[in-house]
Amino acid sequence: MKTGPCRQGVLGSALLIACFLSSADLVQAQRVEPKGIRGARLPHADLPAGNTIHAAKLVDEYFEAYWQKAGITLAGEIDDATFLRRASLAVNGVPATADEVVRFVRDDSPEKRSALVDSLLTRSRYADYWGFRLRTWITEMREMLGQSTNIATLYFYTREAMAENFSWSTIATDLLAKEGEVTYRGYANFSLYFDCEPNEVAEAASRLFLGMNLSCAQCHDHPHNDKISQESYWGFAAYFAKIYIGFGKKTYEKRFPKVPRNPAGVSTLPGGDFGIDGLWGDDRGILEDSKREVKFPDPKNPRTMKPRPFGGGPIEKADDQERSRRFQLIDWLIAEDNPYFARAAVNRFWIELTGHGFVDEVDGLKPEEPVRHAKLLDQLASQFHTNGHDLKWLIRTIVLSRVFQMQHSNDPQVRDSWAGIVPRGLNSDQWHDSVLRTTGEFERIYGLAAEISDLLAEEHRQRELAYDPPEVSSAGSAQGGVEAGSLTVGDGAAAGDESSPDRKRWVELRNEYNEIGKRLRATREVLRIENSPANEALRMMNGELVATSLKNGLVVGRIARLPTPKQRLERLYLATLGRFPSADEQKRLAPAVDKPDLERVTDVMWALLQSTEFLTY
Repeated sequence: MKTGPCRQGVLGSALLIACFLSSADLVQAQRVEPKGIRGARLPHADLPAGNTIHAAKLVDEYFEAYWQKAGITLAGEIDDATFLRRASLAVNGVPATADEVVRFVRDDSPEKRSALVDSLLTRSRYADYWGFRLRTWITEMREMLGQSTNIATLYFYTREAMAENFSWSTIATDLLAKEGEVTYRGYANFSLYFDCEPNEVAEAASRLFLGMNLSCAQCHDHPHNDKISQESYWGFAAYFAKIYIGFGKKTYEKRFPKVPRNPAGVSTLPGGDFGIDGLWGDDRGILEDSKREVKFPDPKNPRTMKPRPFGGGPIEKADDQERSRRFQLIDWLIAEDNPYFARAAVNRFWIELTGHGFVDEVDGLKPEEPVRHAKLLDQLASQFHTNGHDLKWLIRTIVLSRVFQMQHSNDPQVRDSWAGIVPRGLNSDQWHDSVLRTTGEFERIYGLAAEISDLLAEEHRQRELAYDPPEVSSAGSAQGGVEAGSLTVGDGAAAGDESSPDRKRWVELRNEYNEIGKRLRATREVLRIENSPANEALRMMNGELVATSLKNGLVVGRIARLPTPKQRLERLYLATLGRFPSADEQKRLAPAVDKPDLERVTDVMWALLQSTEFLTY
């Protein structure tokens, strides 16, 4: 069991691992993939809406009273174009298209902002983007990939969870309490990522679902929190004492029969599965052994630890209960009177969506840390629990609040009172996909996919027909299900002779689409590595993604063909910054596109892509 110093994980990228593995190791690490089809699906807008009742009014009333009492001057409310850009990036990870901007700005409906958020939450882009966010929250807690974790199938799970609107409590249950193998049950990668070391899994669980970083209590009592003693740290770790990694199929294949891929885990990224970054790990399973225990790391008294929740005493006869230790932890974790779980989720999503939290860090909830607006945090946490930990309820509440719709401000007082929003840089996924959306490269790629839309639809239909959810007991064992792997790309998608010209053309296009996905996956992998600011700037200015997208995307050519400089500049601003240019910008920059010249339009778009306005929201 690892008892080293406190760790702050920052990377979970496959390319980081490549730095430490030989080429032979990499071949082995990528050897195993699900034997089902490599999924791909066109964008759509049919995700579950979630709870459309929200608590934005509660947030507004709290802050309006607070601002008035404190005499705080507000930064002001953003206009429609800025709201569209901010909401689109926050909820879908991409900006709106130029046409969407024009329609939204000209819409006179008083409820158009609410309707927009409802629409964003049902688009496939929501699941694609938040699947990455949830996976990133996990991988950024550790510097090194553990035990051949299957990062790709972890994304299959996180994407599925967001696509089907799993509650936050369901996600906690899947990640923390269930057994399974990592190829077909992606949630099992959570424990594998932390090497099934009880204390490391416990630390990650606490940071993600309790909003607390326990690592300082690993070797000694926490210096500022009497609830987090070394004794309580190892008692919490004891909830995960029984887990271990099963190597090889013979260890677990009878206990966990293969199950088909849930179609909800298939993204609408260009290329589908080929567009998902991350290594494919080996066949491994997360199992439990009743004989395993956690020992207190005291050479003089290495006693066996009993599981204990925070603020409580040791659980006597925990193994005599019907539910396993980890399911007992879930019962405590999601209970209404648990002061941590819902508050941690509200703070985490508040930071994600507004750039600033009730405390400074997503894992910064602790007694010694003052909580800003604690009354509001408690009220939102209570309602989050009442609404079944519905994430779309929480996102609606924050995005439709007046706080989210405030103008930018760097004033610390304004920031702490949410009378203004802190400007935030785009994260790697937002920047990557914003370049594709802005230049029209997304549109070009999906146009290619549209030519094989019947094939993609047939693949998806066969996945749905094959999917038969297994019965899963509280112990995590599964029965039933249909063996994956019976469907290959294109089966049943094209009628007639396999050697017909139409069939061959479909296969060629499908292969081309897959190759695009692989190229974009490689770009996304590089972006996840934290390089120096200079390298990041160079990549954004002259990197392959920008150059290729400006060259191949459809937008530059369309703009160059517009008849007047005014129209060309307007379209450039709408596509890139999501707004019309000001009168001064029109006066200064129209000469730069005074001719319908492809190179000039490309240069102006490139300059706008480097602007602070494009790189922040």
